[in-house]
Amino acid sequence: MLRVVVAPAVLLGLAACTSGTPAAEQDACTAIHAWETGGRDPERYDHAVASAQDALSEPGRGSLTAAAEALAGAAVPDRATAVEGFLARCADLGWQPPEG
Repeated sequence: MLRVVVAPAVLLGLAACTSGTPAAEQDACTAIHAWETGGRDPERYDHAVASAQDALSEPGRGSLTAAAEALAGAAVPDRATAVEGFLARCADLGWQPPEG
């Protein structure tokens, strides 16, 4: 009986430790989050977007690609809205902002 109880408990513990968001998508989300929480410096926006696009450039990383393209094409007055949409998509995928 102990085996039946221990195995599900171990599996639940392992599931809690894993993230459903692939590393490339985590990197892209974190890059944009850093720009948003770092003062939204207009001069750093293009760098943050390029970092996100680089993280998503490998084949099979397309779930955020369209959202990253929207960031790249956002006019200056629309950037905050585009970032909010991108980060909402990140949250939908299970991404959580880094602690600290």
